[in-house]
Amino acid sequence: MNAVLPSAPRQWLLVVADAAILQTVQDFDRWKRQGDLLKYKPVGWDKVFANAKDKDGYYTGVFYGAFSYVVNGKQLPANPGDFKGTDLLKPAYKNKLVLTYPNDDDAVLFGYKQLVDKYGWNYLAQLVKQNPKLIRGVPGSAAGVASGDYLASIAVGGDARPNGTQVFSDTERFNSWAQRGAIFKDAPHKAGAKLFMSWLGSQAVQKNAIATWTWSVRKDVSPPAGLQPLASYKNTDPTAFAKFMADRASVERFRSQVELYFGQVKGADPGDPTDTLGRSPGAF
Repeated sequence: MNAVLPSAPRQWLLVVADAAILQTVQDFDRWKRQGDLLKYKPVGWDKVFANAKDKDGYYTGVFYGAFSYVVNGKQLPANPGDFKGTDLLKPAYKNKLVLTYPNDDDAVLFGYKQLVDKYGWNYLAQLVKQNPKLIRGVPGSAAGVASGDYLASIAVGGDARPNGTQVFSDTERFNSWAQRGAIFKDAPHKAGAKLFMSWLGSQAVQKNAIATWTWSVRKDVSPPAGLQPLASYKNTDPTAFAKFMADRASVERFRSQVELYFGQVKGADPGDPTDTLGRSPGAF
Protein backbone atom coordinates (compact mmCIF):
# COMPACT_ATOMS: atom_id res chain seq x y z
CA MET A 1 0.00 0.00 0.00
CA ASN A 2 1.38 3.40 -0.88
CA ALA A 3 1.71 6.09 1.75
CA VAL A 4 0.28 9.52 1.01
CA LEU A 5 1.46 12.35 3.24
CA PRO A 6 -1.32 14.93 3.73
CA SER A 7 1.14 17.82 3.46
CA ALA A 8 2.83 16.64 0.27
CA PRO A 9 2.17 18.65 -2.90
CA ARG A 10 -0.15 16.58 -5.09
CA GLN A 11 2.17 16.70 -8.07
CA TRP A 12 4.68 14.67 -6.05
CA LEU A 13 2.30 11.78 -5.45
CA LEU A 14 2.94 8.53 -7.28
CA VAL A 15 0.01 6.13 -7.35
CA VAL A 16 1.28 2.60 -6.84
CA ALA A 17 -1.77 0.95 -5.30
CA ASP A 18 -4.98 0.42 -7.24
CA ALA A 19 -7.25 0.69 -4.21
CA ALA A 20 -7.12 1.60 -0.54
CA ILE A 21 -9.03 0.19 2.43
CA LEU A 22 -8.10 2.26 5.46
CA GLN A 23 -9.17 3.29 8.94
CA THR A 24 -8.21 6.90 8.17
CA VAL A 25 -11.73 7.62 7.00
CA GLN A 26 -11.10 11.35 6.60
CA ASP A 27 -8.65 10.69 3.76
CA PHE A 28 -11.42 9.45 1.47
CA ASP A 29 -13.41 12.68 1.68
CA ARG A 30 -10.23 14.66 1.05
CA TRP A 31 -9.24 12.47 -1.90
CA LYS A 32 -12.75 12.87 -3.32
CA ARG A 33 -12.52 16.67 -3.09
CA GLN A 34 -9.12 16.61 -4.75
CA GLY A 35 -10.37 14.45 -7.60
CA ASP A 36 -8.09 11.53 -6.74
CA LEU A 37 -10.78 8.81 -6.62
CA LEU A 38 -12.52 6.85 -9.34
CA LYS A 39 -16.30 7.02 -9.21
CA TYR A 40 -17.36 3.39 -8.98
CA LYS A 41 -20.35 1.69 -7.40
CA PRO A 42 -19.50 -1.99 -6.82
CA VAL A 43 -22.02 -4.67 -7.75
CA GLY A 44 -24.66 -4.73 -4.99
CA TRP A 45 -23.95 -1.10 -4.03
CA ASP A 46 -27.69 -0.50 -3.51
CA LYS A 47 -27.66 -3.12 -0.74
CA VAL A 48 -25.02 -1.20 1.27
CA PHE A 49 -26.23 0.91 4.21
CA ALA A 50 -26.28 4.63 3.41
CA ASN A 51 -23.94 5.49 6.32
CA ALA A 52 -21.32 3.09 4.92
CA LYS A 53 -20.90 4.63 1.46
CA ASP A 54 -20.39 7.89 -0.37
CA LYS A 55 -23.67 9.00 -1.89
CA ASP A 56 -21.90 9.76 -5.17
CA GLY A 57 -20.11 6.42 -5.32
CA TYR A 58 -16.50 7.47 -4.77
CA TYR A 59 -15.95 5.12 -1.81
CA THR A 60 -17.81 2.20 -0.26
CA GLY A 61 -17.49 0.60 3.17
CA VAL A 62 -16.35 -3.01 3.36
CA PHE A 63 -17.16 -3.79 7.00
CA TYR A 64 -18.13 -2.07 10.25
CA GLY A 65 -15.52 -1.83 12.96
CA ALA A 66 -16.39 -1.23 16.60
CA PHE A 67 -14.17 -0.43 19.58
CA SER A 68 -15.46 -0.71 23.12
CA TYR A 69 -14.54 -2.47 26.35
CA VAL A 70 -12.97 -5.92 26.32
CA VAL A 71 -13.53 -7.53 29.70
CA ASN A 72 -12.86 -10.80 31.49
CA GLY A 73 -16.18 -12.67 31.58
CA LYS A 74 -15.98 -13.27 35.33
CA GLN A 75 -15.94 -9.51 35.95
CA LEU A 76 -19.17 -8.78 34.10
CA PRO A 77 -22.53 -8.07 35.76
CA ALA A 78 -25.50 -10.30 35.03
CA ASN A 79 -26.40 -7.92 32.21
CA PRO A 80 -23.12 -7.12 30.43
CA GLY A 81 -24.68 -3.91 29.13
CA ASP A 82 -24.62 -2.57 32.69
CA PHE A 83 -20.81 -2.45 32.57
CA LYS A 84 -19.39 1.07 32.49
CA GLY A 85 -16.07 2.86 32.55
CA THR A 86 -16.21 3.72 36.23
CA ASP A 87 -16.17 -0.02 37.03
CA LEU A 88 -12.52 -0.04 35.92
CA LEU A 89 -11.64 2.24 38.82
CA LYS A 90 -12.49 -0.48 41.35
CA PRO A 91 -9.65 -2.15 43.36
CA ALA A 92 -10.02 -5.42 41.41
CA TYR A 93 -8.61 -3.72 38.30
CA LYS A 94 -5.50 -2.30 39.97
CA ASN A 95 -2.50 -3.54 37.91
CA LYS A 96 -4.91 -5.60 35.80
CA LEU A 97 -5.68 -3.25 32.90
CA VAL A 98 -3.96 -3.51 29.52
CA LEU A 99 -4.51 -0.41 27.42
CA THR A 100 -3.56 0.47 23.88
CA TYR A 101 -1.94 3.92 23.87
CA PRO A 102 -4.88 6.18 22.93
CA ASN A 103 -2.43 8.72 21.47
CA ASP A 104 -1.17 6.08 19.00
CA ASP A 105 -4.44 5.08 17.28
CA ASP A 106 -7.16 7.53 16.26
CA ALA A 107 -9.98 4.99 16.59
CA VAL A 108 -8.87 4.26 20.17
CA LEU A 109 -8.44 7.98 20.78
CA PHE A 110 -12.05 8.64 19.80
CA GLY A 111 -13.18 6.07 22.36
CA TYR A 112 -11.35 8.03 25.04
CA LYS A 113 -12.89 11.25 23.73
CA GLN A 114 -16.31 9.79 24.39
CA LEU A 115 -15.24 8.78 27.91
CA VAL A 116 -13.88 12.24 28.68
CA ASP A 117 -17.06 13.81 27.32
CA LYS A 118 -19.07 11.71 29.79
CA TYR A 119 -16.87 11.60 32.89
CA GLY A 120 -14.42 14.48 32.52
CA TRP A 121 -10.64 14.59 32.62
CA ASN A 122 -10.48 13.42 36.21
CA TYR A 123 -11.58 10.01 34.98
CA LEU A 124 -8.29 9.64 33.11
CA ALA A 125 -6.36 10.76 36.17
CA GLN A 126 -8.05 8.05 38.23
CA LEU A 127 -7.54 5.49 35.48
CA VAL A 128 -3.79 6.12 35.39
CA LYS A 129 -3.68 5.50 39.16
CA GLN A 130 -4.78 1.93 38.39
CA ASN A 131 -1.29 1.40 36.92
CA PRO A 132 -2.39 0.01 33.55
CA LYS A 133 -0.03 -1.79 31.20
CA LEU A 134 0.33 0.43 28.12
CA ILE A 135 1.07 -1.21 24.78
CA ARG A 136 1.01 -0.42 21.08
CA GLY A 137 -1.60 -2.03 18.86
CA VAL A 138 -5.18 -3.10 19.47
CA PRO A 139 -4.70 -6.89 19.05
CA GLY A 140 -2.29 -7.02 21.99
CA SER A 141 -4.88 -5.55 24.34
CA ALA A 142 -7.51 -8.11 23.34
CA ALA A 143 -4.89 -10.86 23.62
CA GLY A 144 -3.93 -9.70 27.11
CA VAL A 145 -7.51 -10.16 28.29
CA ALA A 146 -7.91 -13.39 26.33
CA SER A 147 -4.93 -14.94 28.12
CA GLY A 148 -6.30 -14.08 31.55
CA ASP A 149 -3.25 -11.99 32.42
CA TYR A 150 -5.39 -8.83 32.45
CA LEU A 151 -9.00 -8.17 33.28
CA ALA A 152 -10.00 -5.45 30.84
CA SER A 153 -9.11 -2.97 28.14
CA ILE A 154 -10.73 0.20 26.80
CA ALA A 155 -11.79 1.30 23.30
CA VAL A 156 -10.46 -1.76 21.49
CA GLY A 157 -11.82 -4.81 19.69
CA GLY A 158 -10.81 -8.29 18.68
CA ASP A 159 -11.13 -11.90 19.72
CA ALA A 160 -10.66 -12.08 23.49
CA ARG A 161 -11.58 -15.74 23.96
CA PRO A 162 -11.40 -17.82 26.06
CA ASN A 163 -11.35 -15.45 29.05
CA GLY A 164 -12.73 -12.20 27.68
CA THR A 165 -15.49 -10.72 25.58
CA GLN A 166 -16.24 -7.40 23.92
CA VAL A 167 -18.83 -5.41 25.84
CA PHE A 168 -21.13 -2.66 24.59
CA SER A 169 -22.37 -0.55 27.48
CA ASP A 170 -26.02 0.44 27.64
CA THR A 171 -25.14 3.79 29.23
CA GLU A 172 -22.00 4.88 27.37
CA ARG A 173 -21.26 5.64 23.75
CA PHE A 174 -18.87 3.45 21.79
CA ASN A 175 -17.07 3.99 18.51
CA SER A 176 -18.32 2.26 15.37
CA TRP A 177 -17.48 3.12 11.78
CA ALA A 178 -17.52 1.75 8.26
CA GLN A 179 -14.01 0.88 7.07
CA ARG A 180 -13.90 2.62 3.70
CA GLY A 181 -12.54 1.33 0.43
CA ALA A 182 -11.97 3.19 -2.84
CA ILE A 183 -10.19 2.98 -6.19
CA PHE A 184 -7.74 5.67 -7.22
CA LYS A 185 -8.54 7.55 -10.41
CA ASP A 186 -5.03 6.90 -11.71
CA ALA A 187 -4.96 3.25 -10.60
CA PRO A 188 -2.69 1.16 -12.84
CA HIS A 189 -5.18 -1.73 -12.93
CA LYS A 190 -8.67 -0.26 -12.77
CA ALA A 191 -10.49 -3.36 -14.06
CA GLY A 192 -8.88 -5.58 -11.45
CA ALA A 193 -9.62 -3.06 -8.71
CA LYS A 194 -13.29 -2.97 -9.72
CA LEU A 195 -13.48 -6.76 -9.60
CA PHE A 196 -11.86 -6.77 -6.17
CA MET A 197 -14.23 -4.18 -4.69
CA SER A 198 -17.29 -5.96 -6.11
CA TRP A 199 -16.02 -9.32 -4.84
CA LEU A 200 -15.35 -7.95 -1.36
CA GLY A 201 -18.77 -6.36 -1.16
CA SER A 202 -20.63 -9.35 -2.56
CA GLN A 203 -23.26 -11.05 -0.45
CA ALA A 204 -21.27 -14.30 -0.37
CA VAL A 205 -18.05 -12.74 0.90
CA GLN A 206 -19.83 -10.44 3.32
CA LYS A 207 -21.75 -13.40 4.75
CA ASN A 208 -19.01 -16.03 4.83
CA ALA A 209 -15.98 -13.89 5.65
CA ILE A 210 -16.96 -10.51 7.08
CA ALA A 211 -20.07 -11.46 9.08
CA THR A 212 -18.25 -14.29 10.84
CA TRP A 213 -16.56 -11.70 13.10
CA THR A 214 -18.13 -8.26 12.61
CA TRP A 215 -21.08 -6.45 11.04
CA SER A 216 -21.49 -6.53 7.28
CA VAL A 217 -22.15 -3.27 5.46
CA ARG A 218 -24.91 -5.00 3.49
CA LYS A 219 -28.54 -4.81 4.53
CA ASP A 220 -29.17 -8.41 3.45
CA VAL A 221 -26.46 -10.02 5.63
CA SER A 222 -27.17 -10.85 9.28
CA PRO A 223 -24.67 -9.97 12.05
CA PRO A 224 -22.51 -12.63 13.70
CA ALA A 225 -23.91 -14.75 16.50
CA GLY A 226 -24.12 -12.76 19.71
CA LEU A 227 -24.48 -9.36 18.03
CA GLN A 228 -27.61 -7.41 17.25
CA PRO A 229 -27.92 -5.34 14.07
CA LEU A 230 -25.66 -2.33 14.49
CA ALA A 231 -28.60 0.05 14.05
CA SER A 232 -30.21 -1.42 17.19
CA TYR A 233 -27.40 -0.09 19.40
CA LYS A 234 -28.68 3.36 20.30
CA ASN A 235 -25.46 4.67 21.84
CA THR A 236 -23.26 4.59 18.77
CA ASP A 237 -23.21 6.57 15.54
CA PRO A 238 -21.26 5.06 12.62
CA THR A 239 -20.78 8.54 11.13
CA ALA A 240 -19.33 10.16 14.28
CA PHE A 241 -15.78 8.84 13.85
CA ALA A 242 -15.46 10.37 10.38
CA LYS A 243 -16.61 13.74 11.72
CA PHE A 244 -14.08 13.50 14.57
CA MET A 245 -11.27 12.57 12.18
CA ALA A 246 -12.07 15.39 9.75
CA ASP A 247 -11.21 18.09 12.30
CA ARG A 248 -7.49 17.39 12.49
CA ALA A 249 -6.71 20.41 14.68
CA SER A 250 -9.13 19.15 17.34
CA VAL A 251 -7.85 15.58 17.03
CA GLU A 252 -4.24 16.65 17.56
CA ARG A 253 -5.19 18.93 20.43
CA PHE A 254 -7.04 16.13 22.18
CA ARG A 255 -4.17 13.72 21.48
CA SER A 256 -1.75 16.14 23.13
CA GLN A 257 -4.01 16.46 26.16
CA VAL A 258 -4.32 12.67 26.51
CA GLU A 259 -0.55 12.31 26.23
CA LEU A 260 -0.20 14.35 29.42
CA TYR A 261 -1.85 11.46 31.25
CA PHE A 262 -0.40 8.44 29.45
CA GLY A 263 2.96 9.76 28.29
CA GLN A 264 4.61 9.49 24.91
CA VAL A 265 4.15 6.29 22.95
CA LYS A 266 6.92 3.79 23.61
CA GLY A 267 7.87 0.49 22.03
CA ALA A 268 7.94 -0.96 18.54
CA ASP A 269 4.89 -0.69 16.33
CA PRO A 270 3.56 -4.29 16.08
CA GLY A 271 2.52 -3.55 12.51
CA ASP A 272 6.05 -2.41 11.65
CA PRO A 273 8.37 -3.91 14.29
CA THR A 274 11.57 -3.19 12.34
CA ASP A 275 10.54 0.43 11.67
CA THR A 276 10.68 -0.17 7.93
CA LEU A 277 7.96 2.36 7.27
CA GLY A 278 9.41 4.98 9.59
CA ARG A 279 6.26 5.35 11.66
CA SER A 280 7.75 4.96 15.11
CA PRO A 281 7.77 8.08 17.35
CA GLY A 282 10.78 10.25 16.62
CA ALA A 283 11.32 8.82 13.15
CA PHE A 284 10.77 12.21 11.50
